Amino acid sequence: MRTFISWPGYLGILMLFALSGPGASSAEPPPRAPLDALWQEHMLTGTAASIKVDESGQRAVSIPRTPFDDQRGVVSSIESAAGTTYGIEISRLDERFLLWRNGGWVLQGGLLARVTEQSSAIELYGKAVIRRSAYVPGGPFPRDPPMTTGYEFFLLRKANAPQATIVRQWSYQPSDVVEAGRVTARLKYDTATRKAVVTIVGLKVPVEDTVEIPRLDAVDHGVSGAKERRPALDALIAAARTRKIDAVVCVKLDRLAAERPSPRHAGAGARGARRRPGRARSAASTPPRQPGDYSFTSLARPPSLSGISYVKE
Repeated sequence: MRTFISWPGYLGILMLFALSGPGASSAEPPPRAPLDALWQEHMLTGTAASIKVDESGQRAVSIPRTPFDDQRGVVSSIESAAGTTYGIEISRLDERFLLWRNGGWVLQGGLLARVTEQSSAIELYGKAVIRRSAYVPGGPFPRDPPMTTGYEFFLLRKANAPQATIVRQWSYQPSDVVEAGRVTARLKYDTATRKAVVTIVGLKVPVEDTVEIPRLDAVDHGVSGAKERRPALDALIAAARTRKIDAVVCVKLDRLAAERPSPRHAGAGARGARRRPGRARSAASTPPRQPGDYSFTSLARPPSLSGISYVKE
């Protein structure tokens, strides 16, 4: 007995194949920039997170995490770093069009390696940028959703501040990745030369980049400028006393004195500031500075004796 399939049956089968095929959806992906900002916020503060985002807002998801291994770091893959105590995963998969759905972005990764140096740390973070196209889930012909993956890497320096500082960033598109390859990264740091070597494998062109780490970042977050003792300021003064820095550049001087005389001229300069408020000495009348002398100058406010204490030798 023969079984015949009518033309509507053939049409239905063709539609199922078409609906299951990759790239059939014409939906627009959700914006990625807010997800990147959220991912970076957790990276700079060193906090783990697993967050799902949609039109209604954000929803944190609790997942089991493995402790980060400071000796070995993460050696398996960038994606596996999301499951550690410094892992970050931000996803938004609410892209849909007719029967196609579950498309969007998954940003997955975390801390890969860390090297400590005195009171600061050099850290390497990796992020897998996964673009998942909308697809028709289920059906008689199930298949994995179509995805492409690019990668980003961040070299951070974390000192005595709530947030780390990005020293260098690398970004690679899906076309830069070896097909069916595993992307990993390693960090080596030489304390003598203050140079970090970042090696990235799994790309079509492997990367080995050498980065010189800045010696000192002196930024006080959330500390009143009226206080004489502030963590970053104290570290800056200590570095000046030990001749670890040659110059200090201040871009905002709200709380500093209008002119701080050097230790050798502190007496006369301080008395002059008291007698003539609102006036500053000209460069010609300023005594020549000797090695080891430091002064702070503000052009925005009249002379004031409030602010930081003198830098004593």
